[in-house]
Amino acid sequence: RSIPDLVAARWHCLKAIELSKQQGRGDMEEAQEHLEKIDEYLNNGQETYVKSKYVTVKKRPFGMRISEHRKVILVKGAAKEQGVEIGDEVVALNGRRIEFREFMSVFGNLTLPFDIQLYPKNVSENLEYVWRAAPSSKILAAVQYRGDDPRNLCDNFTIKHYKGTLQDRPRVFNYIKAINETVWDRVVLDIGCGPAAYYSRMAVKAGAKHVYAVEANLQHAMSAMEVVEKTNLTDRITVLSGFSTDIEELPNNHKAEVILHDNFGEVASSDGAVYAISDALKRLSTDYATVIPFAVETMIAPTELPPKVFMWWDSPKTRRVVEPPPSYRLLSIFSFPKNYSLSEFQPAEELNFGNRDIPSRRHTALEFEVERDGNFTGLVSYISVVGREGLPPVTSMQMITHRNFVIGEFPSWWNLFVRFPETRVTKGDHIKVDFEACYEEGQPLYSAVVTVTARNGTVVMGPEAIQW
Repeated sequence: RSIPDLVAARWHCLKAIELSKQQGRGDMEEAQEHLEKIDEYLNNGQETYVKSKYVTVKKRPFGMRISEHRKVILVKGAAKEQGVEIGDEVVALNGRRIEFREFMSVFGNLTLPFDIQLYPKNVSENLEYVWRAAPSSKILAAVQYRGDDPRNLCDNFTIKHYKGTLQDRPRVFNYIKAINETVWDRVVLDIGCGPAAYYSRMAVKAGAKHVYAVEANLQHAMSAMEVVEKTNLTDRITVLSGFSTDIEELPNNHKAEVILHDNFGEVASSDGAVYAISDALKRLSTDYATVIPFAVETMIAPTELPPKVFMWWDSPKTRRVVEPPPSYRLLSIFSFPKNYSLSEFQPAEELNFGNRDIPSRRHTALEFEVERDGNFTGLVSYISVVGREGLPPVTSMQMITHRNFVIGEFPSWWNLFVRFPETRVTKGDHIKVDFEACYEEGQPLYSAVVTVTARNGTVVMGPEAIQW
């Protein structure tokens, strides 16, 4: 009775029963009795207009009956940004999840980037059954950033990484929308299809004539072949093992009319996307080929170092947690808090695949005006991806606001933090950044030169440079 929301209470009961079985804690008769009473009440409840945080649906009883469908009559915030429209039909999978009816068979039990019903305020976020897949928002996990050759990246890309990407719902829906509006009756080249050839299968569902799914990781390529065979799509999808840059030509004298890829790192180009897509546009595609995503940007801003940033190591025996040493100038930080930036973000890297604007080298000169007093410690980046021209971008910084840390939802992209000597700055100071990227090889080379100037024109720091 202390939980005013019966749907949230139902979720609590289910979770308690599930975890009691896993942990061998004996029976949960009380929770089962509560569950039966809640279901009985919900199934006979009075229907009313109820507003959730991001969508409003018609006549929803205490959060909608389980498996009930309703039409959206109002949409805003995160839901609107991800393309939810008035009239879209949603279904309640349980008290915490809804998804588009038309995508149910596609996503299984993956949920949308918003909740139909939030936890009531009086429910603690630290309940014992909550399993945190990452540190809380007060403790930021970090790893040392190591720019690696794409061939090594592919070999080390695990099922766990791939699963995390697919669970990144804003990222996935951004691609699904672009695929649905682009691939009809066209030959598609999917570069980096992964072990499930997921986007390849979505392209077939959207009406693609044929899909050539390329996967460099041999184990994942074999897995993708099995998935294609089990789903009876061997006549529509051809899985090719190897790097797209090593493929001389597509089978059947085909040329790709759509190139599909999702090879982005903390810096947009850092996983070799520019090198691979430039090559595919020159050799494996038609002159009018479309690229999904349409464009991507790397946004940067000067920042303070958030408190409680830790390096995490996993070992068979113990987990060690230490503060990252100052010698580590490049860190990938999980869910970097945007409010620690000292200025508005600006684009350091702009790649327009849709207009084939893919240079071999790019130099960007940026100047930031410090918006508040603080300690400048480095630059932080996030990426912004536009699936198709006209669609809103999905960003690794924006997605943090779409995650509910209580139920363990986290973005799949990390943020790159580039450390510089700590410098005291005040509002009105200027920070100049010269950023350069070279894409002539598979793994790009980057450099950043930073100069801090006080309001009176005095150089406070720099120029300080770093290359990686």
